[in-house]
Amino acid sequence: MAEFKPAPGVRLFIIDEQSVVYSHNAQKLFTFNTAATFIWCAFELHADARAVAHELASGTGIGEAEAHERVADALRSWHALGLLGGDGDSPKRPPHRRRKRPKGAPVSSLPAYAQARFVREDTYVMLGAAVRVRYASEAQREFVHPILAHFAQRDAEPTSTIEVIADGERHHVCQNGAVE
Repeated sequence: MAEFKPAPGVRLFIIDEQSVVYSHNAQKLFTFNTAATFIWCAFELHADARAVAHELASGTGIGEAEAHERVADALRSWHALGLLGGDGDSPKRPPHRRRKRPKGAPVSSLPAYAQARFVREDTYVMLGAAVRVRYASEAQREFVHPILAHFAQRDAEPTSTIEVIADGERHHVCQNGAVE
């Protein structure tokens, strides 16, 4: 069975009734179901996979063999996602891909950006910077806001604006009018 050792910069956050794992190096968020959250937290308390499987079996009423298999599956999955590993095993941050535009071209050629209507906006203060995030749909806000809610400050004067734009099934993040 693989070892539980979170990769550098990987942290579990429990927000209300949900949990997410954030990988700083990969700049990714992973949502966890209740069982995955239970297993992750149990590993943070017990280094031994057998103890975690026993705790899972006791807490859920499943058999020991099934609990061992679920723990092993979780470890394999987390390792494949780059959430577990040694110092050099964590996923690298994706390269910054700023779109190059010809001089004089509009800031964005994204059709949805020109017609964007924002239904909500929140201001979050992080590391002394106040960032206004504008959402094109309530669904976008429902996904992002719980993660950033503890940074929210209504009266803060924004120093930067992030806009989340839907373009079919894709979402684009624009900063101060430029598609990132």
